[in-house]
Amino acid sequence: MPTAFDVVVLGGGPAGLAAVAYCLHARLNVALVSPDLGGKVSYPFALRNQAPVDYVWGSGLTHEFAETVAKELQHHIQDTASRVERLENGRLRVQLSDGEAIETRTAIVCTGVRAQRLFVAGESEYWGRGLSYSAVSHAPLFEGRNVAILGGGQRAITAARILTPLAEHIDYIVARPQQLPEGENGEHWLNHPKITIFRGWEVQQVIGDEFVTGID
Repeated sequence: MPTAFDVVVLGGGPAGLAAVAYCLHARLNVALVSPDLGGKVSYPFALRNQAPVDYVWGSGLTHEFAETVAKELQHHIQDTASRVERLENGRLRVQLSDGEAIETRTAIVCTGVRAQRLFVAGESEYWGRGLSYSAVSHAPLFEGRNVAILGGGQRAITAARILTPLAEHIDYIVARPQQLPEGENGEHWLNHPKITIFRGWEVQQVIGDEFVTGID
């Protein structure tokens, strides 16, 4: 494995794969630093009595990029970067988590976003098996089911708006309510008869068997 490149791309999600594909097209010496290809798009979501599905918009295009990269990319480093620093000669040193280091003229950071987690028991175990961080991606799968929405901000309100026409019932659990705007996007949406609000309650754990069955 070389230790110097024209470009190092950090992150193997949709943005990272697109960056690598264009670098390969430009005949640049490129390395991808990522544990996998596809990022969150590669993680299927499943509910009881439903087959796992890939329900993220644009996932087909992302998989095409992943196939192209897998065929043409010579240097895929299945690791993460712990530090990037500029050297005196103007190049960049990318420190890898395993202790190795590589150098590059250019680093493209495509590390994506992290979900705002609860850090409670059962959360990691049931992610993708009834527990979702994206109503936009997974709401249609909850049609006719009882759903809990956790959170007190605008994203939680948006999730309620998306899920209300689909779900049988919604428990809206908010530990620390936030100030929300008036009008169509505001808290008045929570007055819907399908929604039961729990203010000042905190989730202690996610429980289940193979899939989520409830929360404490």
